[in-house]
Amino acid sequence: MASYNDYPQAATNNAKRALKWRDDTGNPKDCGTRVGWTRANQLANREPISRDTIARMSSFARHEQYKNVPYEEGCGGLVWDLWGGDEGISWAKRKLKEIDSNMIEEIQLIGEVGGWNYWTTEEVKNKFLNTTSTDIKLIIASEGGSVFDGMEIAAMMRQSSANVRAVGLGFVASIATVIMAAANESAMDEFGFYLIHNPFGGAVGEAEDMRRYASQLQVIQDAVLDIYTNKIASNGKLIEGDMEKTRNKVRNMMKKETILTAQQAFEMGFIDELLDEGEETIQIQPDNVSDIQDAFNGMRESIMNNSSLKQTIKNQILMSDKKKGLFGWVKAAFTTEEPKDQAPTTEDDAATVQPIVEELTEEQMIEKLEAKGYEVLSSDQSTEIQDTLNKVKLERDELKAKLLASANKGETPKAKKDPKASAKRNIDNALSANTLKALQGVKERLGK
Repeated sequence: MASYNDYPQAATNNAKRALKWRDDTGNPKDCGTRVGWTRANQLANREPISRDTIARMSSFARHEQYKNVPYEEGCGGLVWDLWGGDEGISWAKRKLKEIDSNMIEEIQLIGEVGGWNYWTTEEVKNKFLNTTSTDIKLIIASEGGSVFDGMEIAAMMRQSSANVRAVGLGFVASIATVIMAAANESAMDEFGFYLIHNPFGGAVGEAEDMRRYASQLQVIQDAVLDIYTNKIASNGKLIEGDMEKTRNKVRNMMKKETILTAQQAFEMGFIDELLDEGEETIQIQPDNVSDIQDAFNGMRESIMNNSSLKQTIKNQILMSDKKKGLFGWVKAAFTTEEPKDQAPTTEDDAATVQPIVEELTEEQMIEKLEAKGYEVLSSDQSTEIQDTLNKVKLERDELKAKLLASANKGETPKAKKDPKASAKRNIDNALSANTLKALQGVKERLGK
């Protein structure tokens, strides 16, 4: 794993200053976490740090509002310097962008395009709009969905400055095939399926409304046909080198709703290449497992009444089971027990094995929580805060009982009208005087 130590000398000096103050004073306010002091030691010693550590430094910018608190008065300035101060955190922000711009970003489109899968679809769009990567890998396992959402994603892919490689897993159908065709490179698992058809929909209204809708649907259909034909042409697989013959062939396939094996899609030029087992490295997120299952359910429904495909698909299933291709992959996606007889055979293989549940040390857990934006308190700090809050609650309950009893006696005109509201106002006023100092201490702890 790459590591970096080209952070500015000023970041090192800031960390050293914080360490020296701790050593000279004994850190009387118990500022900082173990992770923060570890980071200061790394910076002070000019140690190389990883991309993940740089990301944590960059995210620490959320505490910038406390950086001007003097060491002697609070923890804000001291903790800020532990992470390199202004110079260190500014460097981390720049460095993170630089590193990520040279990394392959993975985007996953699993399940329906748009519709009930709206948020995933919008996330895919936002990633294409905001990416700084020069290379993107788009994983597709989708039964299709909204034509308009799909066209938007395809347009964003074509306009992106990044090189987009689309990888189809299992079933790529309907508008998902249009998205795949928009990629600079496209590949499918060798036992996957590829389905094309005419776009369809419905409208309500008068005869003129129906004609107008049909006309609009035809425009969309022609655009999809152009996308497929151009993709085939780019792979040099036009029928007899003729665009119109190829276009007529694809138009007829769309009209019939045609499902192809990945091999057939490759031979016809719809995709660029086939993948052998294990050829493509991907990381399917656990949240997407149910979406993958939905995509396979969609495939099943699409072919239930198409008897001409049943034997072909049956043969593909038998072949894939023997070679542990598509359906072996699906089985693995839903299996939690790790195989006992498939230990890594080389050091490189061992490095690619990703455990399902990562076992973390306490320090690693703290680092991950801080990277997500959480502030991790020591057990002593947590106890101190809880004790203060318990005291506030106890005092509030006592005041509530006293003031509500007084209000029920109707000692003021307002109390006669609404004794409970009167009691609440009096409680709030009393608490602001009696507990301000204690609550301010809690606020400072949480803000550190």
